[in-house]
Amino acid sequence: MKSLNKFPVIAIVKPTKRCNLYCSFCYESHETSVMDMETLEHVNKKVIEYNVKVSIENSFDPSISDFIWHGGEPLSMGIDFFKKIIELQNHYTTSYKDHVIRNEIQSNLTLLTPELWGFLKENKFKIGSSLDGNKELHDSTRRHKDGSGSFDRVMEAIHTMKNDHASPSPVGCIAVLTRNKLGKIKEMYNFFKRNKISFELNYPAIAGNAKTNRDSIEVTPEEWAACMIELFDLWFFDKSGPFIEIPSLAKYAAGILMGKMNSCTFSGTCRNRYIAINPNGDVHPCGKFGSGEDFKLGNIKIHSIDEIMESEVNKYLLRRNVNDIKECRVCEFKEMCKGGCFYNAYLATGSPFEKDSMCSGYKIIFSHIKKVLEEELGDTTNSTSQIHNCVTT
Repeated sequence: MKSLNKFPVIAIVKPTKRCNLYCSFCYESHETSVMDMETLEHVNKKVIEYNVKVSIENSFDPSISDFIWHGGEPLSMGIDFFKKIIELQNHYTTSYKDHVIRNEIQSNLTLLTPELWGFLKENKFKIGSSLDGNKELHDSTRRHKDGSGSFDRVMEAIHTMKNDHASPSPVGCIAVLTRNKLGKIKEMYNFFKRNKISFELNYPAIAGNAKTNRDSIEVTPEEWAACMIELFDLWFFDKSGPFIEIPSLAKYAAGILMGKMNSCTFSGTCRNRYIAINPNGDVHPCGKFGSGEDFKLGNIKIHSIDEIMESEVNKYLLRRNVNDIKECRVCEFKEMCKGGCFYNAYLATGSPFEKDSMCSGYKIIFSHIKKVLEEELGDTTNSTSQIHNCVTT
């Protein structure tokens, strides 16, 4: 069994699952409960204290606590909620002056006000959002509950942030590949490039609304791979500015060159690093597992992080090993992929111990990127500088 308690945890905190949008591919349950102040205090206190302890025990420097405020729509909690977060974090780091707190919000941005943006910027919150390309593409899937599109409001918020920030790209976006976007990858890339917005292209998890709308949402691993290959070539061979980041493609390229991947999907250690906390304090392995009891690790109001990480459910999930997956044993990308995401495996097969359901797509993508890198760089066992140039230019 893999070792426990090796890393500080990254806390994906869902203060609410309610949302003012009703996206056709959303995997969330749209519960209306919100996190109370007692639960919020337990979240900050226990995560910070656990991470400080683990950092000291393992000589991690710097000592860091990462909080990802997710949802639902976290901005629906209002500015006072985020002020309380900063108050609690300042309080619980009083005795740990060198401990670094990093906050990130994943938001649709439609509820961002100038006052809230000013507070988040002042307190160094990193902002991630959702944008599916131009108005036609975005509004086809990301709508308000009354059916109206959200594109105009999202772009207004992004422009406000860009005009009031030292960074030319203060927000990174996630685009979700649905069937109506097949064949429109170049159009999407040009949109993000023109607007100087870094982005990811994700495939939809077929749960929640996406399961209801499966016929218009789901793409096959091969379709997703074809889109990612097209996107990689557009990005990798683009020699004209402005240049934008597509972090997953950079990680894929670095993974090919270095033989390992630094992401939750391919790390093989996500069960030592991530927890997701629901509004009522229930803790699950990651944000996609919802509110069910089968994969509940504990409750942040009742249990310590040590108890949560040592829970029987987490120990059970830690048994997952790429060498136990028959199809993975002979794969050339085994050590880089580690069998992929166990949530994807569970969603497709009912077992977290199978290979990622997107496996065939990953192989196609990795093989293409490897071929391109070999042609462009020669031997892929190249220097650190070549790796840096490969994934940043």
